Amino acid sequence: MSSALTKYLGGSWLSSARSGRSMTAAGKEAGYAVRQVSESAGTAAALAYVTAKKGTDPLIGGHAVPVDLSLAAVGIAGGLLMADHDMAHDLRNVGSAAISIYTYRKVQQLLANKGVTPAHGEACVGAEDPILAAARLLV
Repeated sequence: MSSALTKYLGGSWLSSARSGRSMTAAGKEAGYAVRQVSESAGTAAALAYVTAKKGTDPLIGGHAVPVDLSLAAVGIAGGLLMADHDMAHDLRNVGSAAISIYTYRKVQQLLANKGVTPAHGEACVGAEDPILAAARLLV
C-alpha cells in the first residue's frame, strides 16, 4: 500500500484493523446501529398503530394533540431527565424518530395545502398526475 494512502487512513488504524482491535469498535457500532434502528422502527410502528386507532391529532380536553409531537417531547425530555441512566439513549432515539415523523407529516400537509402533489418523485404544482389521468380514461 502506498505511504500516502496509509497516511490518509491513519496508519495506526490500518495496523489496528489487521490486529483485530478495531473490530471490537466496529462490533459495538453495529450493535448500536441495530439498537437505534429497532427503536426507530418500533416508534414508527407504535405511532402508526395509535394513529390508526385515534387519528394523528386526537382531541384531548377539547384540544387537538399531535401524538407524534407528544411522543417526541416525552422522549427528548425523558432522555434529558435520565441523563445518567442507560435508557437516556433509548428515549432520545424515540424522541428523535417521533419528531422526524411529525416533521414529515407537517411538511406533507403544508405542501398539500399549497397544491403541491408528488408526481413520480418530483413536485408538480397544481397539476394532476398524468398516469392517474390516463387511468381514468380507461375506466
